[in-house]
Amino acid sequence: RRCDKWVAFLLCLFLGWCGGHRYYEKRYALAAFYTLFFWSVVPFFLCVTDLLIALPMQADENGDILI
Repeated sequence: RRCDKWVAFLLCLFLGWCGGHRYYEKRYALAAFYTLFFWSVVPFFLCVTDLLIALPMQADENGDILI
């Protein structure tokens, strides 16, 4: 799925602990996992991993990345 790199990055940065970036990417199963387990440390570490994966990706001419 294509989504705007900086919108996904900011959502991951500020709402990643509850799955905000996964809802934006339309990955509802993962988003539900993040939301159900937001009280634990697991979504935080997954969010940090998502940030480290998405940040170095090259955006296309529209600013979109393929996730």
